[in-house]
Amino acid sequence: MKRLTYFLFGLLFFYSCEQDAFFNVEGGHTKLYAFSEITPEDKIKVKVNVAPGLNTEDDYFYPKQADAKVVLLKDGKPLDDPGFRYLSREKAFVSQGSFRPEPGVEYGLKISLKDDNSISPIVGTTVIPDPNFISKYLLEKYSTEQFNPKHKNLEVQIRVPLKESEHRYFVVKPFFRNADGEREDLLIKEIRSGKNGCYYSKFNEGLLVDTDKISDDIALTLVNEKFIPVQFELEEIHFELVTITGHAYQYYKSYSKQVASQTVSLSEPVISYSNFENGLGLFTGYSSTINTIELY
Repeated sequence: MKRLTYFLFGLLFFYSCEQDAFFNVEGGHTKLYAFSEITPEDKIKVKVNVAPGLNTEDDYFYPKQADAKVVLLKDGKPLDDPGFRYLSREKAFVSQGSFRPEPGVEYGLKISLKDDNSISPIVGTTVIPDPNFISKYLLEKYSTEQFNPKHKNLEVQIRVPLKESEHRYFVVKPFFRNADGEREDLLIKEIRSGKNGCYYSKFNEGLLVDTDKISDDIALTLVNEKFIPVQFELEEIHFELVTITGHAYQYYKSYSKQVASQTVSLSEPVISYSNFENGLGLFTGYSSTINTIELY
């Protein structure tokens, strides 16, 4: 009965986050959980929650996300410019003003609960990857099967040429624009590569790549499951290429493996990776660009 109580409590916590997450906290200690992906193009958003330990007392009360203090550090020094404010509609702390982080600079994120000294503050650090690097990875069309617009499925094979030896991590997210110009994501049906350096990331709904573990080009089979009107002609496919950090790669990979291993039981899967000191979650920077393949 007590285990069932913890499971139900966990569900309350999980559904409050944008992505489902599962934690195992040793020794019954409650820890802070935070998630933030920063990029020069967007305001910084920080989701904050708590992960209860397995031995948490039954009368433990769930703290509100808003009861936290969020501080951004640059080269180890606190910044006042972001001015984080909790927005209930976003379920996150959002930076105010025009502040945007810069590539190549080390940023830190420190989070603490204002009125609860029993839960330790957490600190994570990250650097936004060089946005110019990603242009070195040019997507090339490999082959295209005949497409019948009356059908829902579209399969395309592409290659990601690995022309640089520098070790990097990135995510590839394929999509197309419908007749209204809205983005429609394509599913990755099959992945073929020379080594075990590619994974389907359930977290990002894209291809997770570790270039150090790739020995040859990557071949993908993409599938469209969205309805396409007969009169609509699909002329091109877009690929969002996101350069990520090693910490992000490990977190996304861990998340995807745990989701894939879930079974219908009361045994909670575990996300074992975190780059927060004394806490759980991920603080990471990324850069992105869009590449296009014409279908002809």
